[in-house]
Parts: sequence; structure tokens; C-alpha cells
Amino acid sequence: MTVLSDRDIKRALEEGDIVVKPLEEEYLEEALGPASLDLRLGNEFVVFKTLHKPCIDPTVDAGENTERIVIDEDEEFVINPGELVLAVTHEWIEINAPDITGVLHGRSSLGRLGIQAHVEAGYVDPGWRGRLTLELVNFNPMPVKLRPGMRVVQIVFHRLSSPAERTYAESSGKYHGDERPSPSKMHLDFCRG
Repeated sequence: MTVLSDRDIKRALEEGDIVVKPLEEEYLEEALGPASLDLRLGNEFVVFKTLHKPCIDPTVDAGENTERIVIDEDEEFVINPGELVLAVTHEWIEINAPDITGVLHGRSSLGRLGIQAHVEAGYVDPGWRGRLTLELVNFNPMPVKLRPGMRVVQIVFHRLSSPAERTYAESSGKYHGDERPSPSKMHLDFCRG
């Protein structure tokens, strides 16, 4: 796999191999790095409820253990120490080329505040369409304010050695087309024969 440079990313955007919406021209100049593109935080979050249960069971729909919070674009969301919060990117992403994939990385400026931008869901397969769910964790001993529109992750695009036989949309695709932060859908793995 090779990493796409800023020139390659611009070309892929122009040709529709990668779609990022919204992507204003002035924001592209700010967000495009030598080999990555910064993505912004959306305004919707999913927090985990404190329930009187001994544990979370991955064979059961995790949605019952969560609460969805939507804030205005000019509001702040406070993530507390040790808290896991699901969030969503402001941008809708499409990877239309069967030989391009993306990998999310937290921005170092946010990491230096103790915020991890994703726990495990950092891989974006060819054929993905949707807003990306972020798994934010605060490792800081202090609460941290987050604001919609702030740059929180960068996506690095890679070109595969050959096109994928099946894209994400053609395979399991549990999260395909997500527009909101999605709790785990692992319970669906247990429903399959």
C-alpha cells in the first residue's frame, strides 16, 4: 500500500474517487496536510448510561445502554476524565475507488490534551459511505471542552496493491451509510448463522 500525497488526495477528490462533503475550498487549504486531510467534529454524541448492570453484553444491542445528545453548532460538549463518548465527523465521506482505503488518526494537538480520538474504529474500507463514528476517550485528569467544527482527526488515504473484490457496501457493511454516531452493532454478529 502507498500513502496518497496532498496532490493525490486533490486528484481523487476532483475525480470523485473520494468524496468529502461539505468541503469548502478555504477549508481544504487549511485541512489538507502533505499526506492527510483533517476532519471536523460533528454536533451529535452518544454517551453511555450508568446502569445497574454487572456489565455490557456484546450479544445484546448496545443502544439500550446509551443516550443520544445533539448540541447546537455554537455549544460545547464536555468530556469527563475516563469517559468514553461516541461522536461523529462533520463531514460525510465516500471512498468510491475500489483500490483506496482510509485510516483515521487522532490529531496530536488533541492528544496532547489527553483526548484519544478513536479506540479501534480507525479503518475506512473501499466502498464506505457515511459520517465516521469517533470513539473519544478523555485520559486527562480534567474535563475537556469539545466544540462542533473543531478539527479532531486526520484521515490518511492508502492505495491498495489491487482493487478490492468486494467493497464495504458489498460485504457485511453494518455501519454503511451512517449519518449519526452508532453504538456497537456487534450483537448482529451473533445473529448470523
